This record gives sequence, C-alpha cells and structure tokens, in this order.
Amino acid sequence: YTYTDLDKYDENGVLYEYRIREDVPNGWDVYYESGTAQNGDNTTGNKNTPVDGLDITNVERGSLTVSKQVTGNRGYYTQQFDFSVTFTLPEGFNNANGWPTISYTKTNADDTTTTVEKAFNGNTLIVTFTLADDESVTFTGLPGDTAYTVEETEDYGHIQSAEGEDGSIPPGGTATAEFVNHRSGGGGGDTPDPDEPDPEIPDEPTPGEDIPPDEPDTPDEPDNPDDPGTDIPDEPTPGEDVPPDEPGTDIPDKPTPGGDVPPDDPNTPDQPGKPGLPQTGQLWWPVLLLAAVGAVMSLVGLWNIKRYRGKHGKNKV
Repeated sequence: YTYTDLDKYDENGVLYEYRIREDVPNGWDVYYESGTAQNGDNTTGNKNTPVDGLDITNVERGSLTVSKQVTGNRGYYTQQFDFSVTFTLPEGFNNANGWPTISYTKTNADDTTTTVEKAFNGNTLIVTFTLADDESVTFTGLPGDTAYTVEETEDYGHIQSAEGEDGSIPPGGTATAEFVNHRSGGGGGDTPDPDEPDPEIPDEPTPGEDIPPDEPDTPDEPDNPDDPGTDIPDEPTPGEDVPPDEPGTDIPDKPTPGGDVPPDDPNTPDQPGKPGLPQTGQLWWPVLLLAAVGAVMSLVGLWNIKRYRGKHGKNKV
C-alpha cells in the first residue's frame, strides 16, 4: 500500500517519523522492518523520512506432534516414558509480538485426551510430559520457524530410536517427532515389571551367520582312589613260560610250653601235601626234559658201577 501527500515536517520544522502497525489476524505473527521514505537525498539537508514498519511480514503459526511406540517381546507397553521438549522463538519475535501462549493435547492409548496450556516468559520454553506405547502429544499455537528439541529422558532399558526429534516448526504446518523403544530377549512375551532389573540381552546374530555352540564346562578331575594294598601280580611277557604255582605248606604255630593246644577244626582237616596232577593246559616239556636227564644220569651211574667192579675184579686175580 502507498501513502501519499504526508507531511514531512511539523510546524516547528522537526522531521516526522512514521510508524506503521498491523492488526494481526488470529493464528499469525508479524515482523516489521524499518526503512525510510525515498523523498530526499541527505546531501542538501533534504533528509529521508524514517518509517518504522516500512516492510511487514506475516508468519502463520504451526504445530508439533510427538508420538511413541514400544516394540519387542520384553517391551514395557504400559510404562509412561519421560520426555522433555525445548522451544526457542525466532530472532526478533518479541519486537512486535507479545509472549505467546501455546497448548498441548495428549492422546492416550484409549483415545481419551488431556489439554494443557503453557505461556512463554522469554525466548525459551521447556515442557515435560510422558508417553506410553501408542500415545502422542500435539503442541499447537507455536510461532512459525520456532526451533524445537525433543528428548526422551528415561528409556527404562530399551533401545531407543527417533526421527524428527529436532528441527523447526513449519509455518502453517505440523512437525513430527517419532520415538520407538525396543526391548527383547528370553522369557516369553509377558510384560515385565519395570522395577525389576533389566536382564542381559544378547546381541542378535547377523542373518546367515554360523553360531558356534557354547563350549561345555570342563569336568573336574576325579580324586585318585585309596590304594587298597592288594598286590597285583605282574603280567607275564608274551611267550614266557610260567611255572605252575607250588602247593603251599602250612606251618603250624609253635604251641606255648605247657599250654593247651586246641584240636584242629574238624570241619577243616589238614590236607596232606600230595603233589598235584598235571592240569589241562600245563606245559609238559620241562617234565620230559627232567625225565630224560634222570635217565641219562641213571645210565652213567650204572656204567660207573660196572667199570668199578671190573677194575677191582682184575686186581683180585
């Protein structure tokens, strides 16, 4: 719009300064830029007329929606997770606009809603809130180009991921910040108690990766048994001749002089030491060898006797 035929000086010759303000519509903010009316050259005392609000810019307000999801068979689906969001107004906002009042509405998992209002008292406003699985909160009435940062302050042992957690409010649009908390592991799909300590969650293997089995524990070495003291006979060398055991001879204990000697147990009579007969499997060649040696010695003895008689018989003649 162009204003014409405006006075440049008052009756005292003082240069006018013009100030322009807008009746700002609801849902918008305004920014004014000062300038001068181009009606002088400032070289001969013909000054330009200053104008506060020569350029006017309107910016529509916007909104921010923060949503929450919980995944995994060990996720806390009913847990209210703690959040904080920080808003910072655009530079120069308060030069022409008052401190804004915003509202935020929480939509619960059962689709019930709760709305709260918050007013800026400076360039920065911090709001805290909570969200559970499948819940969201929407902030409305935010000046366009307001910077924001959303932070989840407690994840309760979940792996957190987020998109759009920081940015600026689009004029006339809605920014979104989406948070997903994941928690999985053994123990089934029941929702655990948040007060319980978090179980250790193993890393998930890469698909197609060979997983080596757990190595079994090495058993402890058993204790060596006590030596019973039993003599174990040496095993014979293969091919070695083993002589048969000689029959044992029981040697009775000598009685004490004058003492009574108890009779032998009639149930266990002493057996005479008779030589045993050869058993099946007994070696015979030592017997044959001894018999042959005995026969040779007998022959030699008979020959010596005959020889002796022959010599003495000759001497008598």
